[in-house]
Amino acid sequence: MQLSTNDIVTKPKGFIPTPSDFMTIRELTDEGEWPLDYIPVKGLIPYLKRKGSARGIEIGTARGESTCLILESCPGMVMTTIDPFLEYDDWIGKLEQDTMDKFKVIAQTNFSLYPDRAFLINDKAENVSDYFVDGTYDFLFVYGDHTKEHVKLDLKNYYPK
Repeated sequence: MQLSTNDIVTKPKGFIPTPSDFMTIRELTDEGEWPLDYIPVKGLIPYLKRKGSARGIEIGTARGESTCLILESCPGMVMTTIDPFLEYDDWIGKLEQDTMDKFKVIAQTNFSLYPDRAFLINDKAENVSDYFVDGTYDFLFVYGDHTKEHVKLDLKNYYPK
């Protein structure tokens, strides 16, 4: 059997947003779409609930949905997230700077729901690891740059925290 060019799946040329990609959690809730089905941190929630109160770091904020789901589900949690909000190529294609700027505003709006529990650092994780005191955080959720070298660097820099 020969494949034609129509049979070959190719990587998209860029991020193709849906309306919900630019909605805040309040807007998603009003539309009955919150929590989203694809939030990867969902599986951690039962374990985090057992911790009671804890402090976590998330590397890779995007719109802040993972952190907000943690904070919504676990009232004793405090989260600090780190993201440079710079354009990049991902498995879904290129996320342009304009999209990342919108994601930052959405994350800030979402975090305003948790003013004393959600903190955002707008920088690359490797630039700010020294801001965190070793031994003062309970868990790390890495959902930023998924390349092997960056995940290894994030674990090396943040595991002691």
